Amino acid sequence: MTVDSTTRRPGAFARVLRTFSGRWGPSEKRRERSSEVIREGLRLLRERDQRVEALRRDVRAGFEAVERGEFSVTDESNIQELAERIKTHGRKCLAEEELKPGTR
Repeated sequence: MTVDSTTRRPGAFARVLRTFSGRWGPSEKRRERSSEVIREGLRLLRERDQRVEALRRDVRAGFEAVERGEFSVTDESNIQELAERIKTHGRKCLAEEELKPGTR
């Protein structure tokens, strides 16, 4: 079910939940499943909020780096070099990760 203007009205969430959970049978099982659905939905919202906040921090850090002059211009003439540096760095990180005890 999508969220639109009709599902934002007071009581709309309860109706949506009843409709969705009504497929699960008896009311006791429905209440139990409804609680599971709500918990899972809240968990997913928390995860999304954490990812959004991490992205905001990264974007903010990027803008601050640009303001300090810590950036380089990449264009077609040096993109291959940049790609190679990124691959080298990634391979180094993977090698270090494989050396750590308890990984892989």
